[in-house]
Amino acid sequence: VSLLPVFAVEAPLRKLLILVTCFLWNGCALGGMVSLPDMIIAEEVNRDEQRPSSTGSRSGAMYGSKQLVYRMASASQGIVTGVVMSISGYKGGTAVISMAAKSGFGALVGFFPAGCYVLAAASLSRVLVQQRENETPGKLE
Repeated sequence: VSLLPVFAVEAPLRKLLILVTCFLWNGCALGGMVSLPDMIIAEEVNRDEQRPSSTGSRSGAMYGSKQLVYRMASASQGIVTGVVMSISGYKGGTAVISMAAKSGFGALVGFFPAGCYVLAAASLSRVLVQQRENETPGKLE
């Protein structure tokens, strides 16, 4: 008796159910990844509006920089994919894909985004530390 009802189904339907499960799982993760920057920016815009400042609102710069990063990432996506595919030895139109090509795709899907998330977390933590240092009471400007 299987614990997962997916494996008790016939092979073609099993593949479809596994594919749908993977799409749902990735869709949930993608939803968080897409909405999280907007939530962070909205919180920072709210803090910026409550803070007395003579420099004005920075909301346009925040949303504009987010769009700039998104556009640069979209533009570099094809370059990165092409480089990984050529390094791993992928040949299109073949019936059998080599293990090196499969490993290259795995790295492209798994490790590359993880590295980008680590870089984003490091840069965001640096910005947050600088903001805390600037907001400490008793500091002369």
